[in-house]
Amino acid sequence: MKPIFSRTLILVAVLCVSFTAVQAAEVCLADGQLIVAGVDDSIGLGGFDVVLSYGSDVSITSVESLSGFLVAKNVRNDQGMTIIAGISADGLTGDVPVASVQVEGTGPIAIAVRELGNARGDPIAFTNPTFGGTIPTAGTPAPGTPAPSTPTLGSVT
Repeated sequence: MKPIFSRTLILVAVLCVSFTAVQAAEVCLADGQLIVAGVDDSIGLGGFDVVLSYGSDVSITSVESLSGFLVAKNVRNDQGMTIIAGISADGLTGDVPVASVQVEGTGPIAIAVRELGNARGDPIAFTNPTFGGTIPTAGTPAPGTPAPSTPTLGSVT
């Protein structure tokens, strides 16, 4: 009787672990829409912040909000980067289209996530890579452009 009991106990434990596994969301770009797919949060998607990275053969021409999200964007085609962030109080679940993105060109676009959160502000797990780069500021020159030199005290320019 002891082997049967221990096997049953192990089976129950394995089933419990498999049913409580957390599903992670994935941000993807499909058919001109930025979609947060697989949102399995009881409160629903409340905010996102993603970075699209691409080569010089791709250009983002417009970003518009979808599904009731208030979307902000920073299109930096000269640096091969577009930052898109949005918030909503609706708390949608499942596959949520958050923005329409118009793309010119056929090169690959990488999507990195800075943050996904539910309508209460709690983090939502995601499978995309986390953005680890730096966001260029208005004073940052484009890659390959020399930075303007600043004269030092006592120098002649």
